Amino acid sequence: MRRMAFTQAADDALGQAMAADPRIILWGEDVPVIRRTLLVRFGPDRVRGTPISESAFLGAGVAAAMAGLCPVVEIYMVDFLGVCMDALLNHAAKVEAFSGGQWRVPLVVRVACGGGYGDGGQHEQSLWGWLAHIPGLAVVVPATPADAGGLLTAALQHDGPVVFLEHEMMYGLEFDVP
Repeated sequence: MRRMAFTQAADDALGQAMAADPRIILWGEDVPVIRRTLLVRFGPDRVRGTPISESAFLGAGVAAAMAGLCPVVEIYMVDFLGVCMDALLNHAAKVEAFSGGQWRVPLVVRVACGGGYGDGGQHEQSLWGWLAHIPGLAVVVPATPADAGGLLTAALQHDGPVVFLEHEMMYGLEFDVP
């Protein structure tokens, strides 16, 4: 057993997956800073920062997935998914059905959510119920660091879009992880 923080477990799982599969790329706002160890390990071709334009870089993630990559797109807070729902709802979640199974979108959208830490009504939402009602979209909400690592590993192996919601109140907590 190892004592790990929630984000550390998810980042560890992502690093292992990136080492095993060169198609996995990571991008999002502040990613080179927040995921510094992954940037150092895999370089700027696979770990990239983006401008503040969630709809643009999530849309690019959908296109990259359809082109054969396995993008992990980080959206800073779940509240910002609202501005990029076209890419998520009308493209990523439906392309497999609309193409008769010929196209897949192996995309992981990693996003912080939840309330209780003082960011107010615009940055403390828990939208997993809303997202879970979108056909073709998988939604996961890990509750422990072991869940975070295991569910992120499973999400990266899934051949469709997955929204990986991380409750911000979990970030500082440490647990024993097998």
